Amino acid sequence: MTDPGSTNREVWLHKDIVSQYAGKDLLQPAESAIFDKYREHLAGKRVLDIGCGTGRTTGFLREQTERYRGIDYSADMVSCCRRRFPQAKIQECDMRDMSIFSDGSFDFMLCSFNSIDYISHDDRILALKEMRRVLVESGLLVFSTHNRNCRGIRPAPSFCWSWHPLRFAANAFAFLEERRNYKANEGRQVDEADYAIINDSAHCYSLLTYYIDRDKQNQQLETAGFEILDIYDKFGARVGEDDNAEKAPWLYYVCRKTA
Repeated sequence: MTDPGSTNREVWLHKDIVSQYAGKDLLQPAESAIFDKYREHLAGKRVLDIGCGTGRTTGFLREQTERYRGIDYSADMVSCCRRRFPQAKIQECDMRDMSIFSDGSFDFMLCSFNSIDYISHDDRILALKEMRRVLVESGLLVFSTHNRNCRGIRPAPSFCWSWHPLRFAANAFAFLEERRNYKANEGRQVDEADYAIINDSAHCYSLLTYYIDRDKQNQQLETAGFEILDIYDKFGARVGEDDNAEKAPWLYYVCRKTA
């Protein structure tokens, strides 16, 4: 079986990816809602931004605390983030091995943009253990992950017609690229009882993305030593206990480290 982490790493480390993310600094609605509700857990606290990329959340989090640290496994992403925020402490580091930090180093941890969805299942479990290790007792972990209950999560590439000649040509080129990537990754998908790895439309079907429903995610977190405090959909609405959030492609989880 192909390791999705290896396939995805080639995409994330490509130099063109940095330019696509450089300059982005808008919080997602769910992040705004969570940061507002849990502001006391951010203000002045030791915060770790996992997968900080080019610094989309860096500016906001540094406004909340001077004890901000950002990490990313892409050297180019780290370099870009450092250029944008020269006063911030940004390091090249993989969430699966955060041995540069001692136990209980942080009070609050963010892993946004579904970063945890682009490594293998076994590595995901390892990453959650590492996150728990570097969190202080009762510290908070906030992360987003793709929702397996979302409707229409297995779309194949489709051509978008246009009468405009230049737009038609651009759409044709994009469709051919998507089709090529889809054919290359279609056989690498995984459909397990607890999770799925799906070649969705992200980055022209070049990625293999981890999907999990809220019940299985809850079990996974309990095993890793976390309890869920809140769940939000990507639009910033709180998800109730009986809500499968079928319209939400991904969900944000607010978790607390348990004893």
